[in-house]
Amino acid sequence: MARLLLRPAFPVPASKLRADNLANDQTLPATRTPSEATDATEEIRRRDTQIDRLVDVLDRQSRMIDALLAQAQTAPRPVPAPPVAPPPAAVLPAASTMTFADLWVRYFASMQSKSWSAALRAQVERVLQHFAPSVAGRPRQSGRHRAVTFYGPDLLVSSVRSFHWTDFRDQIIREGKIGVTFRNLMLMRVMAMFNWSVRDGRLKANPLKNVQKEPRRPKRQTEYSEEEIERVLADTDERDPEFAAYFVGLNDSGMRPGEMRKLKRTDVDFETGRVQLWWVGTKTKRSRVTWITPRVIEPLRRLPAVAGSPYLFPSPYKRGRPVSASRFEVAMVDVRERLGISAAPGDGKVRAADSRRTFASRLSRENVPITQISALLGHSSLETTNGYYLTTREQDLHAAHAKIHDAIRRPPHRAPTKTRSEE
Repeated sequence: MARLLLRPAFPVPASKLRADNLANDQTLPATRTPSEATDATEEIRRRDTQIDRLVDVLDRQSRMIDALLAQAQTAPRPVPAPPVAPPPAAVLPAASTMTFADLWVRYFASMQSKSWSAALRAQVERVLQHFAPSVAGRPRQSGRHRAVTFYGPDLLVSSVRSFHWTDFRDQIIREGKIGVTFRNLMLMRVMAMFNWSVRDGRLKANPLKNVQKEPRRPKRQTEYSEEEIERVLADTDERDPEFAAYFVGLNDSGMRPGEMRKLKRTDVDFETGRVQLWWVGTKTKRSRVTWITPRVIEPLRRLPAVAGSPYLFPSPYKRGRPVSASRFEVAMVDVRERLGISAAPGDGKVRAADSRRTFASRLSRENVPITQISALLGHSSLETTNGYYLTTREQDLHAAHAKIHDAIRRPPHRAPTKTRSEE
């Protein structure tokens, strides 16, 4: 076997390698046969050929690297281009020709997976009819849904300014159909749409970002006294037992009017008074548990069941549906006028929702923690409970002030002084 040849350091000429191989070939042992000597010679020549090819490749690469280095040293350095300033317009090219109606359609399509998308569309319907009546369907011609069209359906998003909203707000204020709370809610929905457009890259800035919310009116102070609840129960127990169970149930359970109307028989345990409210029927889309008192259990138990309807308050006109809100609103007006029940000064007229305030304020006077009150009411934050539903009556203030008499009679608390001997 021929011994392996180590590759010498480059650049040794290939002729020198061949000479070394021939010298090695001449020093082979004499004991080899002629065939073995011939095979060793052929192996050496084959390796010489491979070395020649490798040397050629390395030589070409070396010349290429030298050329690139020379070119890099002589070529001028590129001057960086100045940054391109953004366009001064507030709207990107994608939204330059987009109308208010088109933007709303795209925004609502992105909300289809949300469980509250239907409620969102209902809240913005009035705004759509104002800015873009064509996208809201056929405009209604009466009540709060009457179309108010100042600018037409072709209002471009790039043309929306703060005064568009102020004109719309002033118009609905003059109509007197929508309160300040709902007006602020509509503003929040429209601003959310513009903020989504900014995040999506369709707008550079929210055109209504400088519009401020309207200051809210003072929170309502109306709540029903126990004497008024007993009067309503005595007056309607035989005249309208359905409304009697509905009204007393609101005051004793803290449920929302819509939650009470949609209550099913299977949701109420008539033995313990436990009520299961499922998330599909609540405002915050959260399931919760509440209870009803014994004076509510019996009126609810006596309500006749309607075949094919699971509701405690079934609709007499739509099979399998709960009764409409207008049915109890009309009954509330009749009871209010017949019994002379009035609201607190500045609150206008009594409402069914005042029952939740009555429920919360009673629990607060019994020193129930606000966290538990909020859970029974189904609020998502304690701020809502404290800001809207906990009221302070004049009797509460008088009782609090009466405690000053006991405080006056007690001597002030002072820390005992130490004498020198005690020190």
